[in-house]
Amino acid sequence: MTRKLFTRALVPLAAVAVTVGAAGSAHASQLCSADPTNPLPSPVFVSGSSAVGNFLKGVGAALAGTTTIVYTSPGSCQGVDAIFNGTALGTGTATYWDTTGTAHTCTLANEKADVGVSDVYYTSCTAPYVFTSLPAGVTETHGPNQVMNFVVPFASTQSVISAQAAYMIYGFGAATNAVMPWTDPTVIFQRGAASGTQSMLAQAIGVHADKWLPDPAPAGAPNIVSGGSTGMLNAVVTAGMTSANTPIGILASDVTDGTTASTVDGGAPVSHRTQVKILAYQHYNQDCAWLPDSSSTSYDKKNVREGHYALWGPIHFFTNSTKAAATNLVGYFAGTVATPTGVNLLQLEIVGHTVPQCAMKVQRSAEIGPMTPYTSTSPCGCYLESLVGTTSCAACSSTTPCATGTCSNGFCEGT
Repeated sequence: MTRKLFTRALVPLAAVAVTVGAAGSAHASQLCSADPTNPLPSPVFVSGSSAVGNFLKGVGAALAGTTTIVYTSPGSCQGVDAIFNGTALGTGTATYWDTTGTAHTCTLANEKADVGVSDVYYTSCTAPYVFTSLPAGVTETHGPNQVMNFVVPFASTQSVISAQAAYMIYGFGAATNAVMPWTDPTVIFQRGAASGTQSMLAQAIGVHADKWLPDPAPAGAPNIVSGGSTGMLNAVVTAGMTSANTPIGILASDVTDGTTASTVDGGAPVSHRTQVKILAYQHYNQDCAWLPDSSSTSYDKKNVREGHYALWGPIHFFTNSTKAAATNLVGYFAGTVATPTGVNLLQLEIVGHTVPQCAMKVQRSAEIGPMTPYTSTSPCGCYLESLVGTTSCAACSSTTPCATGTCSNGFCEGT
């Protein structure tokens, strides 16, 4: 339920290099495929949601030298489109990783995606990305769960939002001044209908993703944020420096729970939790609002895992590729293919701020659909807690059995 919020001084944006998922450059003219001077070994093209960037790095580093994961994150529904319709990736830049996990950029040349990644079910996408069924030859696999949030500047006095309030804010804008203090239309920030974050939250509050005001969105509308999650984080933080209470935006937990290197203090990491505040959310038919975590300073996603916080869903992987490396990549997340040596994918998913299904006590099969009880055959809730903070679960091993409960992923679960 709602809890007292921890307060700290807002870190000035000027002191932070807010570059979520940023990459360095191998060299200026590196091509993603068929580079005559520096060819990347067996590139596999992954496109869509930005959520997987945090844990593709580990897989990409392990495969580098024999297979190159080339990743671009234009948005969830573009990722679906890249596979369903074979839409080319364009001529921009993409990210890949070397054996040390260092990120580099390469130049695209209208390659086709091998794997599409979406934060939302494909049926949640809206025009121009309308999908009614899974095309023949395309497979869909679910990975860990992504958590979405309404956010405000850290210095805001607001701490709670209801589905009804969000419906009014994003469905009717600021014209009616119905929901204080969010009455300035220029700082009621949205991502656009192709965003997985916006698509999931739209389903939750009952305002179609392509109907968020202004509608239709004019070119250059001040509240339509470009630059993906990085742009949204920048927009909310920057607007909050002028007026702490009027801005509101939307971000997934892979961003709200992340850090960015500061341009001062030797590049020390700055927590995004000191820049934006996650609003406790009260869904329709709920009696109170819940944070995704057990408190505003924890990262345990306890209220997500127990079914109290409503704004979450699985990450979707789509492929129709005949490349073995592409089908293996999807298989890693499905648990049907052993991960490369040295890769703890479960750990990467957790420290990447997503929630593996093995940590969940509930499940759902539709966007913001009804939750039903879930029990994993290899539960990892205690392991998740141990990686993001502390856990009260007893440790166990083959030589140290559990007094009660079941030993799973190094901890006594179910105690």
